[in-house]
Amino acid sequence: MINLWIALVRCRRGTTATEFAFIVGPLLMLMFAVASYGQYFWADEGLQEAAIAGARCVGALSVSCATGTPPAYSSTLTTAFIQAEAKKWSLTLPAAGISVNTSTSCGGVSGFALVTLTYTYNGLMLQLLNLTSTSQTLNAYSCFPTNSAN
Repeated sequence: MINLWIALVRCRRGTTATEFAFIVGPLLMLMFAVASYGQYFWADEGLQEAAIAGARCVGALSVSCATGTPPAYSSTLTTAFIQAEAKKWSLTLPAAGISVNTSTSCGGVSGFALVTLTYTYNGLMLQLLNLTSTSQTLNAYSCFPTNSAN
């Protein structure tokens, strides 16, 4: 009986499988968490880039955001332009999340165009883990000097 007990204590078969079973759960959770945060920061960066491009377009009265001669600001063209910029980052930005002010001050200096974007991020991991209310609101804004300030 003692020999059997000693044999069981010394047996190492299945040790690797047992250790793997202990490690695989936390490892997968870490891997998915890293991917989820990557998605979140991707969406945040894309939103900021769309705001920058939109403010530049409005401030410079680019063809993509203005009509006529001399060029005049067009709300419809600007919204479509900003949505197209967000789409480049795989973001579907609703028109309600786009706010454009063509004549405001930024940093205490007047003569700027301000674009403010609001986006509701619904990440896959947020939905799977149900850690939050399953969505996060991202905000981005950007200022660019208008033609009138030049």
